[in-house]
Amino acid sequence: MIRIVFTASDTWIGRTIRRLTKGRVSHVFFQHPSVTWGGEWATEATWPMVLQRPAEKARHSIYKEFECLFDIEACFQANRNEIGRWYAFEGIAIFGLWLLLWRVFKHKIRHPFHSTKGDFCSELAAKIFRSSKRLPELSTFDPDYTDPEKVLGYCEKYPEFFREITA
Repeated sequence: MIRIVFTASDTWIGRTIRRLTKGRVSHVFFQHPSVTWGGEWATEATWPMVLQRPAEKARHSIYKEFECLFDIEACFQANRNEIGRWYAFEGIAIFGLWLLLWRVFKHKIRHPFHSTKGDFCSELAAKIFRSSKRLPELSTFDPDYTDPEKVLGYCEKYPEFFREITA
């Protein structure tokens, strides 16, 4: 079973992301079993890069999680080149500034300083989702404009593809 997990950490960066996106969550990652290493693993875009690590290291401040009810394995395979890419730390800082300016001027502009050399967590999730042929409304799910709250909203909107896991 592959899960998509949303966290809401109380760190300064977590609070800042939630404040800027007016969201409930600040991070998203995928949890999945590993046939190579055994146990549960997390695939996530975090400092310093997109990586896979034991899930218990990523599972903190969990807000909500969903089981993926569609074949997401193929989506992971299509995006395997994302593993090892650098985390777009400067991109997330500029994205925050861009969100702030958008809120002030109410004018949507193309993210002008988007890094093509790195990813951040919601961008990785959007790329994985967009490689699916079954998920609806993906043409409007642009990795350049997404944030963890938008990914959470998408999962909540489509219970036929994402089943919420309750504790």
